[in-house]
Amino acid sequence: MIKVINGKTYNSDTATALFDESVYYNGNYSGSNLIMVTPKGAVFIYYSSTHLDIHRHANIHAKTPAELSEWLSGREITQTEIAALAVYDILDEA
Repeated sequence: MIKVINGKTYNSDTATALFDESVYYNGNYSGSNLIMVTPKGAVFIYYSSTHLDIHRHANIHAKTPAELSEWLSGREITQTEIAALAVYDILDEA
């Protein structure tokens, strides 16, 4: 998926996936939030849904490092996920 936000291009096919957060609704898996970084270092979340064909959707939401840190606060993330963010200095910039 490609989306242009504020003049920046976000492409889920060329970006690096850092980690995936599964999303559940009523105890059932319903999609994922894939934290990604572009080749130029822009961070975004690629949202995807696995609902029935008629309701499937995907979207890209650009995030600054500070916005991503806020989005992650209160969520349980692993040391591996923290290390993936650290490789790109994402948490250090927040």
